[in-house]
Amino acid sequence: MAAFATQVLAIPIAIRYCGLDTYALYLSLVAASLAPSILLLRLGPSFISSVAKFHRLDDRHSLSAYFRNSIGLTSLNCVAAGLLSVAAFCLLPVDHFFKDLSAPGTTIVPTLAVLSFLSITGCFLSTVEAYQAGLHETHVLYVRSTVSNGLAIALLFVIIPFYPSVVGLLIVLQVVPFVTRLLNAAFFIWRQRMTLLLPSGDRTTNILGDAVRYTFMAGFCAYTGTQVPLLILTTQSNTNRAGLYAVAIQLVLQLQGVIAVMMAPTVPAIANALAAGEVKTVRRIQQGSIWLTNCVGMLVACASAILSQWFELSTGISYLARLSIALSAGLFFWSMAIESVLLSLLLTRMSGRSSNAIYVSQGIRSISVALAALTFTVAGLDLWAFLAMAVCSLFVAIIPLLRILRARDHMLH
Repeated sequence: MAAFATQVLAIPIAIRYCGLDTYALYLSLVAASLAPSILLLRLGPSFISSVAKFHRLDDRHSLSAYFRNSIGLTSLNCVAAGLLSVAAFCLLPVDHFFKDLSAPGTTIVPTLAVLSFLSITGCFLSTVEAYQAGLHETHVLYVRSTVSNGLAIALLFVIIPFYPSVVGLLIVLQVVPFVTRLLNAAFFIWRQRMTLLLPSGDRTTNILGDAVRYTFMAGFCAYTGTQVPLLILTTQSNTNRAGLYAVAIQLVLQLQGVIAVMMAPTVPAIANALAAGEVKTVRRIQQGSIWLTNCVGMLVACASAILSQWFELSTGISYLARLSIALSAGLFFWSMAIESVLLSLLLTRMSGRSSNAIYVSQGIRSISVALAALTFTVAGLDLWAFLAMAVCSLFVAIIPLLRILRARDHMLH
């Protein structure tokens, strides 16, 4: 929630002092810098569960093996992604992609290089944080996040008014959180150094399979379904609407994080109910989660349509255009929120090969959303791109996921 508050508070401050075009350029550069994240392995719930199991059994040798194998795998992966990014900077006309989103004092390639470095190195830090979560040190992560985002909020009012630029936004919103994460990882490794360096003997760890599955959804699907449309709408659409599209997608992404926080308690609750054979409790939690998300989605869609008037002085876009963008963006968030809840409910009850159908639907959805954004933008119908993206999410992902959820419910009898 602290991260959500920081990113949302940054929007009006950035628009007021930097201008909508500069903020749109910043968001577009961040989206472009996240491209290597498609290739970066993410150690998801299965890795955290394994670490928690070894911690509960006080099996320090297996904990050491898990840590070293995960760090080694992540490090090699980060190096490969870094080399690919360097090749992209050398071979691709990066400046050309952002020619319509120029901002005074901004050099595209160096800024994008710094953002890419932070993104790639962040994968390594995420591995350490996943290991901490498995050791039940989530309170440490919450404290770190609160301090980091509190500092970023304070610096928003100190740096941005006096240094209103893409670089200023980068320092406040990217570098500050990165430094606090780096300090947390360094302190954790130093504190656990005796355990982490224990010999693992003949113990082996199988973390690659589940990591690849989780990376496909959290990397490829997430990037293709959200960041790619952001890049398309901000670099290929009417330039005076590019900033509004960037803000809309940024709000959608941040509100998705709120939905994830709301759903967090339901995962262990469903797991415990399934273990106890309490079918009615499982169904009650599922129905309550879906209804709550529908209410939040409806409120966000209505509120976005009302608050779209706020951009009148900043953008010069007609009221009808602002209303169309805001309302369709709200509907897109609604569809993404329902999809996120269904995924959480299903992945709590499915794992391994049984979850392949879910990953397939996510892959098809992400590609179809990106194609919808590209098609409507190239055709000059970018005002309706969000609505097309919401429709794709409904038919390609939500309906199939609902069918899978109902099939799993029938198996509970």
